[in-house]
Amino acid sequence: MSYTLGQKIKLIRIEKGLTMEEFGKLFKPVASDSIVSRWERDISTPINHRLKRIAELGNTIVEQLLNLEFETCTNCSFNLIKKEYNFCPICGTKKSS
Repeated sequence: MSYTLGQKIKLIRIEKGLTMEEFGKLFKPVASDSIVSRWERDISTPINHRLKRIAELGNTIVEQLLNLEFETCTNCSFNLIKKEYNFCPICGTKKSS
């Protein structure tokens, strides 16, 4: 089963035994409980530094939170996000289909 970002955020919060308000206080600036609720319901997405903090709290990485898939460039071994590049931004090698 694949979870949405919001479901993953909620799981992390619950695993920590925190209320939405307590979870929000772990961020600088503080995220209100209504903001945390919007994240958990997939109405909005946390900004980058908050995503990084959520990943830290869940002992994971942002890429896993966002369900990003990677492939490695055959020429220079750079990790490419599968859906975003048609060629390697480092060496210019065209991505294999």
